[in-house]
Amino acid sequence: MNNNGELKGEAIGRLKKTLEAYKNQKNSYIIVSGGNSINHITEAKAMKLWLLKNNIPQHKIIEESSSKDTVENAIYSMKIVKKKFNSITLITSDSHMKRAYILFKELDYHNKLFSTITFHTKKKNYDYDKEDRLIEKDLKKLRIKNYNTQIEGYKWN
Repeated sequence: MNNNGELKGEAIGRLKKTLEAYKNQKNSYIIVSGGNSINHITEAKAMKLWLLKNNIPQHKIIEESSSKDTVENAIYSMKIVKKKFNSITLITSDSHMKRAYILFKELDYHNKLFSTITFHTKKKNYDYDKEDRLIEKDLKKLRIKNYNTQIEGYKWN
């Protein structure tokens, strides 16, 4: 988000992909995830507002506004999925998909991650080695949380 709490280009690109997917599956629900805030607006709230402006019914949007990073996006979103859904589609940008997919699959104990949709950015010199290091760091963080944390009654395998 920018300093005003408004979404930037890449986030809007992911939301456009989400909107397109929703139009093809109107019985679907959308989980927006992100608790970091600017001007008292979380990432999840900003995404929800964008989706509402683009005619997604409010009751179809689930706001997860506790997560502070990708690991927590996966933890809190999969907690919602576990309780409410049989399958999910993960939508994110190309530079983030590998890491997000690995983390979500790590928590996908009931094999609910059905598909992925990628928003293709125009990043030409993205540092994929850095992304691999982040994956390693995030998996370590996730596994530490797996063994040492219980989040609101969530039972870890």
